[in-house]
Amino acid sequence: MKKNFLLSLVCPIIGFMCTPAAFAQKGNPPFGNQIYFNNYSTDVNSKMRRPSTISAADTAVYQAFTMLSPDPLSPSENFVPKSPIMLGVKLSPSLTNFFPVDVKSISKSYSSYLISDGSEAILIAVGINKENVGDYRYRVVENDSVELVPWSKIPALAQNYGAKQPYGFIGKFQSPGKQVFVEVVNIHNYGIRDGVIFDWRTSFKPVLLQMGVLQPESKNTATAYYNLLARIPNPGLASKYDPITNIPLNFAFPVDRISNMTLYFKNHETVMYSIFLISKVKGRPDTTELREVFRDDVFELDSKYYQNPGKYEILIQRAGDVGWWPESQVLRVPFEVKQTCSR
Repeated sequence: MKKNFLLSLVCPIIGFMCTPAAFAQKGNPPFGNQIYFNNYSTDVNSKMRRPSTISAADTAVYQAFTMLSPDPLSPSENFVPKSPIMLGVKLSPSLTNFFPVDVKSISKSYSSYLISDGSEAILIAVGINKENVGDYRYRVVENDSVELVPWSKIPALAQNYGAKQPYGFIGKFQSPGKQVFVEVVNIHNYGIRDGVIFDWRTSFKPVLLQMGVLQPESKNTATAYYNLLARIPNPGLASKYDPITNIPLNFAFPVDRISNMTLYFKNHETVMYSIFLISKVKGRPDTTELREVFRDDVFELDSKYYQNPGKYEILIQRAGDVGWWPESQVLRVPFEVKQTCSR
């Protein structure tokens, strides 16, 4: 059995520790002939617990149960399943950049997988067996709006992938361009539930819904707050906009005129972004990483990052270094800070 703990920048499929950011990097290895299971690992010394992912070969799925036992290769860590349901995910062996990201659902967090090649996803539950299959139900929701399968009994028990006993077979899923959420629950204990989001979208360019700019009080102006994308009111901050993204193209203001910018993004729960500030001040270009892994929908940029006159650009893209993703997947918000007007 191979362990992929989400803590490093590069994650070969053999036991390395990796952060979620690792799966956002170009060049990470393919999914392989594996079945992935989520669990928790606890450091014996510090007692700190963290989410982790264990993969069992798709010819020996029974190995997933060894996560319940002490690992002789990692005596300093104990492992427990994320849920007694023990959901297992099998994707195309050649799929890359699937980066599993946890998505919050009330008191639980569910894993998500990006399947940009449109291939099939298989979901099993090795914690469901002949004795308890009647205690569970599942449902399938598409694009967070259409219930494809209402709460129903587990479709079948199966015994493939080298399993030593039958397990719950939840189904095969494939919806190119869409998202599918599969949830499993114990009808006698709602606290026992788990789920997975499969995301077949191919475009991950960030979508900016609003851009708030704060004008502080000064001798000549009162405090004001504007949504720059609304265009009106707009006290001469921008006059040209991209016809597709609605991003201002000539956003400019004097030093000290804007004390804060707040970017409001369309929900991107299954995709992690990186945010950079590219500047050219006094002819010297510079790039500052503002957030390596950005999961929220709101981002604030304080004026301390643009105190000097010059040209700037906020760049938002899928998590990773600048230039790793095609320009079609990048959102740029340019602006210029000018010298303070003499009075």
